[in-house]
Amino acid sequence: MRQRVENLQAAGIDAEFHLFPNLRHGFGLGIGTSAESWEQEAVKFWEKYISRKNGISHGK
Repeated sequence: MRQRVENLQAAGIDAEFHLFPNLRHGFGLGIGTSAESWEQEAVKFWEKYISRKNGISHGK
């Protein structure tokens, strides 16, 4: 996955990958884990591109 993200970034595509300690895929909201609040960060990332696509600026 890291290599895939690095390739996207090298191509000029904004991409992020977060590996949370001691967790595997499917940890839900991550409450009480190292991934707690991951979904809030994901929404911020998505909003950046939804806004651009729709011509809306949220100052991000």
